Amino acid sequence: MIIENGIIIATGSAEQIHQFWSVYKPNVSLKIVQAPPGSIVVPGLADAHGHILHWGAKEQLPLDGCSSIDDVLLKIKLYLLAHPDVLHDHTRWILGMGWDQTNWPGGEFPTSDDLDREPLLRGRSVLLSRVDVHAYWVSNKILSELSDLPEVVDGGLIVRDEAGKPTGVFVDNAMNLIKKPAPTEAENLKISRLRCVTLYALG
Repeated sequence: MIIENGIIIATGSAEQIHQFWSVYKPNVSLKIVQAPPGSIVVPGLADAHGHILHWGAKEQLPLDGCSSIDDVLLKIKLYLLAHPDVLHDHTRWILGMGWDQTNWPGGEFPTSDDLDREPLLRGRSVLLSRVDVHAYWVSNKILSELSDLPEVVDGGLIVRDEAGKPTGVFVDNAMNLIKKPAPTEAENLKISRLRCVTLYALG
């Protein structure tokens, strides 16, 4: 194989490699490195995994691409207006996924008070998963129903303000403190269909 600037640009037998190089850069000599017998050469290893079960849920109310909190609020508002069954049933939780505060001005975590800026969300149970599914952003309604929150969570974090009050973001193991309702059979079917559409599109 030929590696140029850290990228594999050609593979083949020694004869094929020399033929390729003689045309590609005839005036530049190849530096040949002989790998020991039995060696395996790979371009690189990185942790890349997908939360497939969460992906279908995300497609119901995707928040990736939002460049500010206002963008998130607008997207949720449009979602509610397009889904009157969720809009008018105040017992239904509003679930979304994909926000990433590092793409917003200031890069700070959002708060439950931010959600109350949208009138349609006031008094509603809102739970929004971060893009990596390692944090929840929840509404004041959900916060008000949580009691006796621990000061420290092993393997997690409850984000708090300067006065020690939870701001509405729960990270990693702290997410387990929030018991969101299980999806109905109809919701599970919808999520599965959305998940399959995405996976089929990717081959």
